[in-house]
Amino acid sequence: IVVIAGCLLLAEAFAVVPPLLMRRIIDDHLAVGVQSGMLALALLYLGARAAAEGLDFVVTYLTAHVSQNTLRDLRVRLFAHLQRLPLSYHDHTPLGDAISRCTADVDTVDTLFTTGVSRLITRLLQLLTALAAMVFLSPPLALFALLLIPPLALVTRFFQVHIRDAERDRRQVIGMLNVHLQETLSGVEVVRAFGYEQAFLARFRIALRDTLDAYRRALSYNVFYTPLLTVLVAAGVALLLWMGTGGMGVKLGITIGTLTAFILLFQRFFEPIRNLGEDWQTVQSALSGIERIVQVLEIPVEQTPLTTESTPSDTDGAPRIAVINARS
Repeated sequence: IVVIAGCLLLAEAFAVVPPLLMRRIIDDHLAVGVQSGMLALALLYLGARAAAEGLDFVVTYLTAHVSQNTLRDLRVRLFAHLQRLPLSYHDHTPLGDAISRCTADVDTVDTLFTTGVSRLITRLLQLLTALAAMVFLSPPLALFALLLIPPLALVTRFFQVHIRDAERDRRQVIGMLNVHLQETLSGVEVVRAFGYEQAFLARFRIALRDTLDAYRRALSYNVFYTPLLTVLVAAGVALLLWMGTGGMGVKLGITIGTLTAFILLFQRFFEPIRNLGEDWQTVQSALSGIERIVQVLEIPVEQTPLTTESTPSDTDGAPRIAVINARS
C-alpha cells in the first residue's frame, strides 16, 4: 500500500509537467519563432507522459494484487461464518439471499478495491496537483477557478445522497431476485407437479420489475450528473478565455502560453469532479454490498462444544475415511 501511494504521488506529479512545458513551448518558441531547444522540450514532454503512464500501470497491478488477496480472506471468512451461524438464521433467511451475499455483494467489494478506491484517491491527488500548478501559473486565474467550487460541491452533494440511497435499494432487490430464482429452481418438481408455473412466473416478473426500477433510479442520477457538471466547466473555460484575451489579461500579465497551460490544468482540475458521479456510484454500490456482508458477520455464531476426539490429519486418508464411515 505504501508503494501504491508513492507511485500515485509520482504519477500525478509527472502529469502536471506537460501543461507547464506547453507554456514554455508557446511563449518562448512558437510565439517568437525560435526553433532552438524545441527538441529537448518535446523529449521532456514525451518522457513525462511516459513516466506517468508507467506509474499508473504499477498502481493498477499492485492494487489488483492487494485487493484479490483481501477478497480471498473475506470470502473464506464469510463462508466459514455462515456455516457456524445458528440454525434459526438459516430457517428464517432464504438460501438465495445468503448466496447473493457470498457472490454478488462480494463482487461489488471487488469493484470497490480494484477501481473505486484507487480512482477516488487518484482524483483527489489530481485535484491537489492541478490546483498547485494553477496557483503557480496565475494566482488571479486560480482564484477565479476556486469560485466555481461551491456550486459544483452543492450539485455533487445532492447527487451523492440520492445515488447512495438508490444503490442500497438496488443491492436489496438483487438479493430478492436471487431468492426467487433459488426457491423456484430448487422446487421445480413441486411447481410442475401442481401446475403452478404461471403463478411463479408472475411472481418472478414482479421481482424483475422491481430490479429494473431500482437500476433505472440508480442510473438516472448518474446520467444527469455528468452532463450538468460538463456544462458548468465549459462555462468556466469560456470565462477564462474572455478574461485572458481581453484587457484584463493584459493587466494581469497573462500570456498566450500561460492561458493555454492554465486552461489545460483547469480542465484537469475539474475532470475528477465531473467524473465523481460514476466513481461515487461504484463506491456506493460497494458500500451497500459491504453493509449486507457486515450484517451477516455481526451475527453471533453458535458455540459448538469442544470434543476430546483427535482429528485425523489430511495425510491420513484411510483413517479419516474410517472415522467418517463409523460416525455415519
